[in-house]
Amino acid sequence: MLSDYDYLQDDPTAHAFERRAAERAHEIEAVRFAFAVPQVWLWTSEAVYGRAVANLPLREGEQELIAWMGFDEADGVDYGYLPYARRPSGDPVFDDGDHTVIAVPAQPYDNYPGLHLLHALTQD
Repeated sequence: MLSDYDYLQDDPTAHAFERRAAERAHEIEAVRFAFAVPQVWLWTSEAVYGRAVANLPLREGEQELIAWMGFDEADGVDYGYLPYARRPSGDPVFDDGDHTVIAVPAQPYDNYPGLHLLHALTQD
């Protein structure tokens, strides 16, 4: 398990973490991985926009969630998200029945969490 608190600080930081993760995955000859990142998403009629979680109130229409990607050499790639709410203390609260696996053909945006890792591991 690898973790980086600053992952969503900016694109170079995220890409550097995914490069380190790819290097480690090659070292241990990983055949599958799961990548999960807390984000804030906003759905519009044109697209889904994502940003880093912050200690600020959500804007209208925004949802905090865990964006995830799973990869297995035999099964391919899955994308999804798990929305959550926050208690007054700030602790996240998850609804076990509220997770979503994206089941339609999807092309993640260029900086979707884990996409650079996926490319690095599947370039061969």
